[in-house]
Amino acid sequence: MMNSIYVQDYYTFECDIWLVLICIFLLMVGAFMLYDIDGDGYISREEMMRVVSAMYRMIGNMVPLPVGEETPEKRVNKIFELVDTDQDGRISFREFKEGCRNDPSIAQGIALYDGMV
Repeated sequence: MMNSIYVQDYYTFECDIWLVLICIFLLMVGAFMLYDIDGDGYISREEMMRVVSAMYRMIGNMVPLPVGEETPEKRVNKIFELVDTDQDGRISFREFKEGCRNDPSIAQGIALYDGMV
């Protein structure tokens, strides 16, 4: 009886981990799709500028912006410097995923409601 409880707890724990990983992946896909406006599988500088500009207009002066990210242009430039590893002027999902994995501040910087709540 005791061993079956441990086995059940282990499988429950393992399922919980997979569920969390799937949720994180889906959130990343959703965030990527938000920026990939034309659906071509890449985030162009123009697409990111449209979304980031809208976010800046939406938050107005409600949220203090980090130094060096006072304008949408500066924020987009910073994100592209960190994430566009092949420097082709667009961000693939692989680059997006790696950028979020390597530096959690990138994920926060790309998040739609970063700092609003």
